[in-house]
This record gives sequence, structure tokens and C-alpha cells, in this order.
Amino acid sequence: MLTIVVSSVPSDGPLVTEVVAAARAGLKEVDDVRTYSSAKPDEHLVAVVARSPGGEQPASTGQIYDALRGIGLEPIVAAGVLRASREGADRAGTPGRSLFVVPFALDEHQRQEIERFYEEEHESILLEAPDWLRVSRYAVTSCHGAGWTDVVVHDLASVKVLESPEVRRSQSTEWRQRLGGEAYFTSEPRYLLDQTDAT
Repeated sequence: MLTIVVSSVPSDGPLVTEVVAAARAGLKEVDDVRTYSSAKPDEHLVAVVARSPGGEQPASTGQIYDALRGIGLEPIVAAGVLRASREGADRAGTPGRSLFVVPFALDEHQRQEIERFYEEEHESILLEAPDWLRVSRYAVTSCHGAGWTDVVVHDLASVKVLESPEVRRSQSTEWRQRLGGEAYFTSEPRYLLDQTDAT
């Protein structure tokens, strides 16, 4: 199970603490809760990501969403169940200090195409890079603030892996180039995140 809370915050305000507190209050039954900020220096973003092995939703996404709206923010709060996860060789269970979060708003035909793309081509190329640890695909069961239906979470040892030859090759295939021209593939924002705490 995945729960993700994403919100833009003023760079000079105390709202980061309030976002984290609100998210953690709604996720108090979950052990693995981690806080992230944007890896892009000009993007003032905070994210809280919780992952649990169970299939039941561990938090009230609506409760977290309402709490953040109450302090003047426009967050996205989503929960989803794990559809598939694939790890690189010898990387089982290794947590990523960085995440690349790729959400989608898909109809069923589009979902089938994205699933095939990841399963048959994209994942295997990305996981050739030693610092690309894991690719996990989730079906969204609840979302507030956006129309997400699916989320792909990439665990990275470092954001520098995005500059690797394997990633460049993954972006240059015919299939990837064709998808890049489809609005449903590019319409949702993507989040490159660095962990900011050890929990």
C-alpha cells in the first residue's frame, strides 16, 4: 500500500513542518513513513511517502487533504495498492534515498499500454543502471487534488542516475518516443524527491 502527500510550500515559511505533521497524524499506524523535498533547487515542494505491506488503506487521505487545505495549501493526497514491483539484481529491500514519482490519469486502454511498456521494455533498461534500485507500480484507490489513477514510484540510490547511459537509452527507444507524444503520458507533473529525514 502506498500513501503519498505532495504540496508546494513557500520557501521562507513554516508550512513544511505543518505538512509533515498533518501527514504523519493521518499515517500514525504506518511504520515506514519518509519525508522528502524536491531535488530541484527552484521547486519548493514537500512530500510525505508511506509504504506498508498490507492491502488495506492505512490512512484517511481525505483527512490529510482537508487538514492541509485548512492551512491554505493545495495538496495532492493519494493512496494506492501495489500492482507490481521489480528490483535490480542484488538490490532486494534496499531503500532509495531519492524517489522519482510518475503519476498518470489513464483510461483502461491507456493503462494497458503503459503496463506493457513498463513490463516489456522500460523497467529492464532502467534497472541495468546500478543506482536504479526498484520500479513499483500502484493502482490508485483514492486521490484528492488530482485525477491520478496510477502511480509509478522509482527508488533511486542517487538522482545522478538520471544522467546515466541506461536512462538516456530508455528515453530514446521507439516505444518511449511514441508515448512521449501522447498527452496522457506527459500531462501529470512528475516529482524528483530527496529524502530529508532518516525515518
